[in-house]
Parts: sequence; C-alpha cells; structure tokens
Amino acid sequence: MRREITELAQAGQLNAAQMTYAGSSRPREALYDTVSDPFQVHNLADDPAERPRLERMRQRLRDWILQTRDLGFLPETEAITRFQGGTPFEAAHDLDAYALTRILEAAELVGDPSALPRQVNMLADRDSAVRYWAAVGLRAQPELSEPARAALRRTLQDPSPAVRTEAAGALLASGDGQDALDVLVADLEGDRWDVALHAARTLQLVGQKARPVVGPMREKLEPLRRNPKPTYEQIYVRNALSAALERLENR
Repeated sequence: MRREITELAQAGQLNAAQMTYAGSSRPREALYDTVSDPFQVHNLADDPAERPRLERMRQRLRDWILQTRDLGFLPETEAITRFQGGTPFEAAHDLDAYALTRILEAAELVGDPSALPRQVNMLADRDSAVRYWAAVGLRAQPELSEPARAALRRTLQDPSPAVRTEAAGALLASGDGQDALDVLVADLEGDRWDVALHAARTLQLVGQKARPVVGPMREKLEPLRRNPKPTYEQIYVRNALSAALERLENR
C-alpha cells in the first residue's frame, strides 16, 4: 500500500489532502478537531482562534514526555549503546545518562527555520543525542548556509553512528555529496546491523543521489537475499536496499 501511495504521489495523482500522508515533509505541529474532521485532514495549528488550545495541549504533552521519561528521543543505535549493563527503564531515569530536557529542547527546534544557528552550535554538544537532533534539524532546513555545511562535514567524523549518518543525510539533501556517501557506505559495510540499517534507510531516502554507490549497496544486498534466516535488522536492511536499488535501476 505504501509503495502504491508513493508512486501515485510521484506521478502527481494525489490531491492536497492525500499528500498530507505522502508528502516529503510534515508540519511541526498538528491540531485536529477529531469530531468534525475524523480523518484529520484540516490542521488547525495555525488557526489564531485555536492558539490557546494549542499552547495548552503543547504544554501538557511536554509535561507528559518529561514525567514519563520518554525514551523515544533516542535513535536505536544510541539506545543500544547507552543501555549496556542495565535496562532501558534504569537508563531513562538516570539524569546524567539521559538528559531528556536538553535533548527535547534540541528536538523541538526541528522544522524551525530561525533555529539554524542554534542547531549548528548544538552539533558540538557533549551529548550525542543533542547532536543527533541538531543534525536532523539541519536536514529539515529549507536551505543551509556554508557555515552549516562546514559544521556538518566535520560531523561526518562524529563517534556516534546516528549523528554522522544524519549529518551525511543532511549534506546529501543539500547537494553536498561524495564524503557523505563514503560515510554511509562505511557504516553500511560495518559489523553492526543497527548502524547498517540507519545507513541503508538514509541511502534509500536520498534517492538518485545514492547512484554513485549502487555497487556497494548491491554487494551488501545480495547475501541478504540468499540468507534463509535473517534477523529482523537484516530484513529491514534488505528491504531498504531493495527499494532503493529498484528505484535507481528503473530510472
């Protein structure tokens, strides 16, 4: 179903309401009247009349995230590293290991065009999860300044796989190429399947910009196609690479 929707979107055969599902981006916030608009098509987040309700619900959500120590702000590769020797529950309640307030602050900047200078500064933060959200935010920016590109190029050497993968994706999205592709291929070919999955998915999402590394992608994929008992991570890597190569080889 998702593939069919994607193809219809690329062919320009979906209307504006349908593109809220298939579009390449999402609004920073969404507020729906689920009684009169049960399919959640008409976003009221920018409606001045709904501003008090939006601010009230935004604060309630933020309070709930902090109260429950929501772990959803860590990418899987980060979570695997941080949870060694303990449980996710223990890690979530360790204020030093999981500085959720600071991480949430970085995540909330994603989609804000005025946040670019702050996101560039956050790429040098001591917490890899803050750096990760800074890179995600820069990837979502409509346009990157040269200082932002330079900071992202430095971030390609980040010790955190999640951070350098998102930095590579941001550079590729902005048209800055080969070094970013080299980083993704190196992580794709590494020993950690969670890291390879993030790299494979990033290569899938950059579309035609991954064409120069079709060879390494195919080399990674072929053994997975022959593997009779793949792990779930290997299945996802296989699916991402298969979809990426199908698109590249059919154009």
